[in-house]
Amino acid sequence: MLEKFAQLLLSFARPCYKSLMAKTVGRWVVYERQDGEFVYLSKPLKTKAQAESARLKLAAKYPRAAIGIGFIRTSS
Repeated sequence: MLEKFAQLLLSFARPCYKSLMAKTVGRWVVYERQDGEFVYLSKPLKTKAQAESARLKLAAKYPRAAIGIGFIRTSS
């Protein structure tokens, strides 16, 4: 009886599809575009909110349209 229950349980046990997906690992940065290339103005930050606050601090130095925030992928 216990063996049949174990077989039944194992027949339904499937790995979750999300466990097979690669997790996106990355950081947020504040950047400026110069001659078509990205120039990082901040160190890599963990959250978008941190990047937004860093961009607001840099807004006094740079025009608002000249800087932006973006997500860069890092190796895990």
